[in-house]
Amino acid sequence: KNNMNLTSLFYLLIRIVVPKIKYDEKELKNEYFILKNKTKIYLAGPEVFLPDTLSYFLNAKTLCNDYGFEGLSPFDGEPIQKQGLEKAKLIFENNCRLIDDCQIVIANCNSFRGALMDDGTSFEIGYAFAKGKTIFGFIDSKDILPKLVHKKIPTKIHE
Repeated sequence: KNNMNLTSLFYLLIRIVVPKIKYDEKELKNEYFILKNKTKIYLAGPEVFLPDTLSYFLNAKTLCNDYGFEGLSPFDGEPIQKQGLEKAKLIFENNCRLIDDCQIVIANCNSFRGALMDDGTSFEIGYAFAKGKTIFGFIDSKDILPKLVHKKIPTKIHE
């Protein structure tokens, strides 16, 4: 399902966003420049926690490439061999560097481990916004929060 959302976003990017990026006409004729300066997309979302996370990001990055973009995943930085808070700090710094290096962020805004979207993805969106990046989010359901809470969390009427 997420690949279909990504495909729709790529169509939107190609039609609306990429034509607004200004390159010198001479640069556009230089194939090396185009390959070296592909528009980079950071892929944000809770997929980092999936059992098949590497497969997901490989497919998403292939899809980026198929549409002429370079996909960046949270796993594209330096390997992290630390534990605990030191590992969390390095992941944070790595993801910020990757977002700094991209022009566009595509974020999976679906609820995760509850009724709300993933906290890390929320941060990545906020960080990208603060850096002036173009951001696109996608969701599978347009349900309002009370309905999502009702679906995800057992509730009962108070008497």
